[in-house]
Amino acid sequence: MAPPPVKVTVKSKVYNIPLLNGDMDNIFIQMEANKEEMNRSRQRLNDAKTEYDNNCNQLLLMYIQQTGQYPE
Repeated sequence: MAPPPVKVTVKSKVYNIPLLNGDMDNIFIQMEANKEEMNRSRQRLNDAKTEYDNNCNQLLLMYIQQTGQYPE
């Protein structure tokens, strides 16, 4: 029994491509590794954005606590 086709998107078009040989399997494995790396990178970016936002809020709160007013 052949493995199910792989969904591949190229220029906004989705293709269902059956893996016909070992070379195609290797490319698919690399694609999956790329997806995992993109997900990890996306998570790191989200974490950095959250930390940045928290630092901005902390800086603003410290300013307000020390001066009693919002900065201009």
